[in-house]
Amino acid sequence: MRRINSSYDTQLVYKSGGGCAALFGLPFFAFGVVFVIAALTGGMKMKGGGNSVVFPALFGAVFALVGAAIIFGRSGLVFDSAAKTVRSWWGLLFPLKSTTDTLSDFLEVRIDREQRKNKNSTYTVYPVRLVRKEGKALHIDEARNEEESRRLAEEIAKFIDFPVTDASSGQAVRRGAGTLDESLRDQLSRTGEVAEIPAPPPRMHSIITAEGNRVLIEIAPLKPKNSDYFPFFVALVFSGFVFFVFLLPLLLDSGTGAGEKGLFGAFIGGLFIALPLLLTLVGIVRQRKRSWTIEATPESLTVTERGLTRAKTQHIPSLELEELRVEVARPTNQLPCLTARSDTLTLRFAEGLAPGELRWLRQLLLRAVTT
Repeated sequence: MRRINSSYDTQLVYKSGGGCAALFGLPFFAFGVVFVIAALTGGMKMKGGGNSVVFPALFGAVFALVGAAIIFGRSGLVFDSAAKTVRSWWGLLFPLKSTTDTLSDFLEVRIDREQRKNKNSTYTVYPVRLVRKEGKALHIDEARNEEESRRLAEEIAKFIDFPVTDASSGQAVRRGAGTLDESLRDQLSRTGEVAEIPAPPPRMHSIITAEGNRVLIEIAPLKPKNSDYFPFFVALVFSGFVFFVFLLPLLLDSGTGAGEKGLFGAFIGGLFIALPLLLTLVGIVRQRKRSWTIEATPESLTVTERGLTRAKTQHIPSLELEELRVEVARPTNQLPCLTARSDTLTLRFAEGLAPGELRWLRQLLLRAVTT
């Protein structure tokens, strides 16, 4: 959903539809129109030799209508700060039906993290909704990029003066509209909170170097756990099943030529046996080779992550750093990590360390960037 210009300063307007979606609907529309024209002009023949008009025409009309809905379908939201309303609408190029709600019926803007599935994959989205005091929430939009969803949620919240609840990490964090742009330094200054550093936990994995206002944290690759090898075990069972059920009978079949055995054996062995084992092994090695260097100063937070073949360095200026907390890195593995956020960037690092060590590192970094 994209923001469009409004003639009124008291309105915040969003619109979706068109663009790439229209290109996606064009083949459906064209196919349906051709089918209808062919049916009406006698181009469709039944097996008995007669003309079949009704079924091809209806079939083509359905495709044409679906394509037209995708090409010309539009929807939108209009937030009005003067009238204290939000209007949602849908139509074909122009609104055909709209619903207006008063903002007093709503409680907050909320960001969630949810999994979506299609035939080929599972992916993560970050829905933005306007939560009602009672009843179903008003869906605003959902993006695969969490920064994009967060920018949208904060833009709307600041315009209508609503709090934002961010539950995208699995832990709901609520912030008022007036504090959405506050850095951690400003938050501590406003609340009078002091970033206390407790005694370090025993058996820490990370190595700390402090020089004046600069803190450097080195986190070496973690030792593998037995659970880390579970994906390889699953791949091994699957590959063994394919070998004994499909590949071995093929190789022992005396009626199959050597060339066919080689062709199909290479295909089955490579795609369904070797590839799953290789991918899971690479994943395990990549996970075990991950290491981090974190540098925190009053000016910025810089994180360098090293993997199997490359290193990546990113930083957030301290005046733009709005959140620093311990959370679950990904729903799939439930490993804790440190997460740092600004309006434009989210950094996750130190994944897999003990929760106690992560909490201690969080306080150490918080003290460094807010000094």
